[in-house]
Amino acid sequence: MDSKSSSNVRRAKWDLEKDAWLVALLQEQVVRGKRADSGFKKEAWYTVNDDFNKRFTVSYKQDQIKARYKLVYSIK
Repeated sequence: MDSKSSSNVRRAKWDLEKDAWLVALLQEQVVRGKRADSGFKKEAWYTVNDDFNKRFTVSYKQDQIKARYKLVYSIK
């Protein structure tokens, strides 16, 4: 691990249910106008992160959720 990573951060485990819930949460943010041309607004990510963690009783960091979004859903 590099000096910036924390030993308390666990690797996120993803499955189809979590992916589907992430999509639903992000779609809700789009409907609420929390997405700009350059991506989701900061407050959208806070809401998505909080709601996701509550739903699955996990403590994923915002960076982990963003990374999953970028890996699976971003169009290049």
